[in-house]
Formats: sequence, structure tokens, C-alpha cells
Amino acid sequence: DLPRWLTWYNQQRPHGSLGRRTPAQALAGTT
Repeated sequence: DLPRWLTWYNQQRPHGSLGRRTPAQALAGTT
């Protein structure tokens, strides 16, 4: 089984709705 953080990361990895930002940048509100 994958660690929970890895599951979260896989779900939150950069995509269109984040404007291609990383999860950390998105959470920090970086543009």
C-alpha cells in the first residue's frame, strides 16, 4: 500500500485547475 502522503500527492499533483503550479505553490497561493 502507498503512504497516505503519496496518495495525497498523486491526487494533488499539478494540473489545469492549479495553473500548472505544484501542490506547495497552490497551497501557498503563489501565482
